[in-house]
Amino acid sequence: MNLRSKKKTPPGTLMYTGQATKETTIRHIKYSGKSFKVLDQLEELDDNVVDWIVVEGLTNIDMIRGIGDEYKVDPLVMEDVLHVNQRTKVEVHDNHIFAVFKYPYLNEGEIAHEYVSILLFPNTIMTFTEDDNRFIDDVIVRIENKQSMIRTRSHDYLFYVLFDMIVDEAFDVLHTIEEQLEDIEEDLLQLTSDHQVQLYTLRKELLFLRALTGQIMFNVNHELFTKETYFHKDTVKFYDDVLDHVLNINSKVLTQIDNTKHILDVYMNHMSNKMNQIMTTLTIFSAIFIPLGFLAGVFGMNFVNFPILQNDLGLLYFTLICVFVPTVMLLYFKRKGWF
Repeated sequence: MNLRSKKKTPPGTLMYTGQATKETTIRHIKYSGKSFKVLDQLEELDDNVVDWIVVEGLTNIDMIRGIGDEYKVDPLVMEDVLHVNQRTKVEVHDNHIFAVFKYPYLNEGEIAHEYVSILLFPNTIMTFTEDDNRFIDDVIVRIENKQSMIRTRSHDYLFYVLFDMIVDEAFDVLHTIEEQLEDIEEDLLQLTSDHQVQLYTLRKELLFLRALTGQIMFNVNHELFTKETYFHKDTVKFYDDVLDHVLNINSKVLTQIDNTKHILDVYMNHMSNKMNQIMTTLTIFSAIFIPLGFLAGVFGMNFVNFPILQNDLGLLYFTLICVFVPTVMLLYFKRKGWF
């Protein structure tokens, strides 16, 4: 399915716009300070535990529609859940908070992109991903530890944990880009066309990071976390900390974008100077051979009386003239500083 298929559909139409083919699966994770279990199907919610509903794969529209109907989620929101080309955003609705994150991550050293949408209710949290949820295994490891902070806190803290992991992924990508730019900068005057392509790719990823952090800064602020229906006062400090990380990423991204532009400018100037040097060399050769061509034309004329040609040393004189003229020209060019 793609965006063109969705073009003429009315608002609220549920249609998956991505390319992933993973079958839709649901896991219901329930935990508290005393218990923890992972279920392969939805169970009734319990106010005494944290309910985390993990939906992986967005191909089964009927199943996802059923989840939206059961938890009274607006069809426009469920439409956005399936519209994986959404921008990063956070929306506050009557009975839930809806968040969408498109973030970069490292996949075997290469930069890739992932989509996750989150519904935060007063007593439940849901996550939707196109493929396997990249965070679930790490979160479960933390939940299994009875001494961990996540076991003693509510849904809002789990939302923070996911938010923080997304920001950490962006940090890893930024560090990788910084290292690659440093390597390129060290060999600035020996760059090739492959480096130029790499620079354009890195700049594209930096622009993606700028858009991500910019949207987070625009949508997520301290006032959002003062809504007591969804966030407890003792977790606000954690959100403030992760927002500070976002500001840090945004600042570094802006710096690296300028640095990338500077490297590209230096590379283009270097290539221009190199081309100028080549053209200068070719021009000097051309200038040298112009008088030599003239001499060859003169001495090649079929005159009846041509004293030098009739002289026994005529070839020697011609050779000396051909050496003398370019030598004088080269000395003149050198004195003028033309090469």
